[in-house]
Amino acid sequence: MGSGLAWALALPLLLATMPAAVAGPEGLLILVGDSTTEDPAGVLDAGEAWVTADALGKALGASVKALPDGRVAVCAEEACGLVAADRVRTGPPLLVAAREGAEATGFTATLDAPQRIVRLAPAARHPASPRRAEPGRAIPDFILPRLDGTPLALSSLRGRRILIVNWASW
Repeated sequence: MGSGLAWALALPLLLATMPAAVAGPEGLLILVGDSTTEDPAGVLDAGEAWVTADALGKALGASVKALPDGRVAVCAEEACGLVAADRVRTGPPLLVAAREGAEATGFTATLDAPQRIVRLAPAARHPASPRRAEPGRAIPDFILPRLDGTPLALSSLRGRRILIVNWASW
């Protein structure tokens, strides 16, 4: 039997015994449930995972956009959040600290550094603190800057009718 044929027969057996989710020496794997997203440009630095914005968005089914002030907005179906500028590395590629990127949309991130795997899982939410407005519930308080830069808290407008207009460019 020729060596090419021997390899053709042995290769499926070798692949079957290898772990299903192990990243190579470069890059990271992002696991969400049964889904795996490869991030060849993801890095480990001082025991912390930094994932590309593209891979994070694909893994979470989210839109990940860099903002002019250096922060990153991460928006999934029911949640949007911001990642602080000091937890973002501009690229190329744009890298986001995995923990903060996950937390922006209500997920947790755990790192298996030896295997170079980042596992994302939905975070448990306390039932008394909803993350979004729901019919029959008060809107969670928030503070936004006025045009002159002074803060305006939603709670300061209690009892008054207000219209909130929300717009995003993505």
